[in-house]
Amino acid sequence: MSVKIVAKIPEIHSVPLSSIDINENPYRQVIEFDDVNEKRWRLTLKPVYAWKITSIDCFDGTILTSNLEVFNQGRYSAYILEVLDSPWIQELVKLDKCRSNCEHEVEKSHHYILHLGDHVIEVVAWDNYEIKMIEEK
Repeated sequence: MSVKIVAKIPEIHSVPLSSIDINENPYRQVIEFDDVNEKRWRLTLKPVYAWKITSIDCFDGTILTSNLEVFNQGRYSAYILEVLDSPWIQELVKLDKCRSNCEHEVEKSHHYILHLGDHVIEVVAWDNYEIKMIEEK
């Protein structure tokens, strides 16, 4: 299992003051966080098939540093990552095929990871995400 950086911008702040909104629509997830320049960003993922939030203390962090590109001048930098050949997606595809006779949409999904300070958010969703800086008021 390996990871790639989805985009080098934004670089996520080590104390990102993150928030997650899934109340409006269970198939859409909105995550807000600060970058290293303290600018606010909004990541919208849809459709979302699975997600989990894990304390960094209970997360195997080796996946976060398995791609050497996450090191910027020798220091770790948090970016939005994608897990390639995700065992989690493979597990979800098997469950979907057992329970459904329709087209298997989960197979089109990607496994994203965001290291947001004390927590790691993992999301299985399609790749039609939107990331944008939120305008300052």
